[in-house]
Amino acid sequence: ERVLTIDDVHLDGRTVLVRVDINSPLDPEAKIFLDYTRMKMILPTLNKLAKAKVVILAHQSRPGKKDFISTHAHARELQGMIGRPVKWVNDIHGPIALKAIEQMKDGDILLLNNVRMDSDEINLRGDFDTLSDSTLVQRLAGVADAFVYDAFACAHRATPSTTGFTHLLPCISGELMKSEINILEGIINNPNRPCIAVLGGIKVDDSIGVADNMLRTGVCDEIWV
Repeated sequence: ERVLTIDDVHLDGRTVLVRVDINSPLDPEAKIFLDYTRMKMILPTLNKLAKAKVVILAHQSRPGKKDFISTHAHARELQGMIGRPVKWVNDIHGPIALKAIEQMKDGDILLLNNVRMDSDEINLRGDFDTLSDSTLVQRLAGVADAFVYDAFACAHRATPSTTGFTHLLPCISGELMKSEINILEGIINNPNRPCIAVLGGIKVDDSIGVADNMLRTGVCDEIWV
């Protein structure tokens, strides 16, 4: 089935939840970002939604790590990159966040606090119904018209903020997600030969599964690790 994109729907004047992955390397002592790539990669989506009310959901690291901080600094950096105000609230789905969303005007951008500061986002697992029953999803779905997913690097995770809105709101891929899907479809359906897959990352079990599938289905000729 074809994935809906921002070009397929009219979102001007709508309140749109946008899940992104702007989790960025951070100097734990100076609290300075060391790389801005992931923030830059969501700019095309934000620009396409310039006439909507955009509510951004994002995470930074996870509890217990030195780079687990709020998303306040991300809002500042995004504002400088996009050249438009990016408001931030120290809340995710409580009264402060809901009031800020209610007061938004067309063209506004609001970044909520680190979604991994919500216990359900960290601990809750299960099917779509279980995730959609979380307080985060129920509250935010009630004040939004659509959900745009642009966090390709989190697409393998099933958490409230990534898949909980599936049956509650129209779900649309962002520009980054659309680009990655198109690239993957091209590789899988019509790879250039010889095709070599270079796999890395810390999740070795996942890489083994991917490598096995790509070799068995003939998608690639060799795996380099």
